[in-house]
Amino acid sequence: MITAFRCPAERQHRFAILDAGGGPKVFGLAMRCPMCPEPTEAEQLAEIVAARRRTLAGVAGLPEPVRAELLMSGAIDSIHRGTVTDVLEAAWRWQARHGGTLPVPLRGVPGPTSAEVLEAATRLLDSPALN
Repeated sequence: MITAFRCPAERQHRFAILDAGGGPKVFGLAMRCPMCPEPTEAEQLAEIVAARRRTLAGVAGLPEPVRAELLMSGAIDSIHRGTVTDVLEAAWRWQARHGGTLPVPLRGVPGPTSAEVLEAATRLLDSPALN
């Protein structure tokens, strides 16, 4: 049995999966559910930017030995590459629907950093073009 909580009010789709025999619950968090309307391209971009900023802030707040281990393992580089990929794809979906020219860091050439794409996406989200 799956039970959804706080949906669609805050776009926090928490759910619990109960064991058929009343056993322990497994909890999760989904990006959207069938009860919610499909988010616009601007909403998708805003959600991705916010999620990636939270992730990077969380990594930055880790103790130095943990960050060093993550850096050595390549995990932090992977997080930054994923940030660039996710934000660029969301920005390109917005552009495909609305047209216009994206800021240089959101064009993907020549290999922008995660900080550059997050800043450019934030400026785009704050621009009149999205409102």
